[in-house]
Amino acid sequence: MTAAFAHFIIADERVNLRKLAGFALGLFGIVIVVGPSALLGFGREPLGEAVTLAWPMSYALGTVLLRRRSPMNPLRLTAGMFLVGQAIMLPVAIAERATGHGLGDLLRPRTAVLLTGLALAGTAMPAFLNYLLIRRSGATNASLAMFFLSVFALLLGRRSCKNPLASAQSQG
Repeated sequence: MTAAFAHFIIADERVNLRKLAGFALGLFGIVIVVGPSALLGFGREPLGEAVTLAWPMSYALGTVLLRRRSPMNPLRLTAGMFLVGQAIMLPVAIAERATGHGLGDLLRPRTAVLLTGLALAGTAMPAFLNYLLIRRSGATNASLAMFFLSVFALLLGRRSCKNPLASAQSQG
């Protein structure tokens, strides 16, 4: 999707045969994730399928527009992006607490340290580096780094979180 947007928005990132093959492979991946019904339209879960497609499209367009924009301080950009995200999520966190799903586990020192480390090493630093990568190698090449996100999320998730529902039930 990044290659498709970049072709029309960024003059020096036109689609070539290699990028076209990658685009076709990406569409094939979507069909695998969403299911063969994606070839004929939406399947049994249209909202979920739409969200599955909307996130990569918004990421791709954002990457291309960021590449097209004049350079900016990457630390300010990253900090601003996460402060806006935090401001958006604060009402959600407050509403979650109001519904009786306490946030007490987040206040434990070990959990707070792990979440802070994950936020810095797993989110803020990669966003900072991603901006630098977009500036240096282009939007399409930088978007390839996102394929590693799934691998790291799977490895870290399996290691740090055996079965959070089972541990919550045993405590309650």
